[in-house]
Amino acid sequence: MIEFDAAVKEMEALFNTAWQANSGAVFGYVPAIEWHGKETKDKIDRLKVWARFSTQNVFEEQATLSACVDEPFKRRFNGSGLIFVQLFLPKTVANALIKGRTLAKVARNAFRAKKTDGGVVFYNVRINDDIAPEEMFYRINVVAEYDYDELG
Repeated sequence: MIEFDAAVKEMEALFNTAWQANSGAVFGYVPAIEWHGKETKDKIDRLKVWARFSTQNVFEEQATLSACVDEPFKRRFNGSGLIFVQLFLPKTVANALIKGRTLAKVARNAFRAKKTDGGVVFYNVRINDDIAPEEMFYRINVVAEYDYDELG
């Protein structure tokens, strides 16, 4: 069992560990990550590849009808949602889209067939690379569905 805020921290940590260890080989540097809801004084260099990480809780449904045996007067709830890793690949970077697909695999593999210590499970992890380009960037999204149990 894990609480929502702890679940998000575990998801962020799982991604960040994989990203720091594996993304540098693709472009020769570790692309910066913009964490949703976390403001920093440092601006991301928009002339380099960068990523945005965010989560969206979709459901928090009651999973038990009676009080929990281990925790009196509490019920189990099941939370599920989506993780989005948005890759921004500047058009000024040589082979950005081609290398971006390799970078997308780093993000995908951070969640594929994984489970955190707190019990967050990931499934249906996928790469969406058919996104219309923006003025300055090619775009690739990695989406992972997640599921966890929480007492409340």
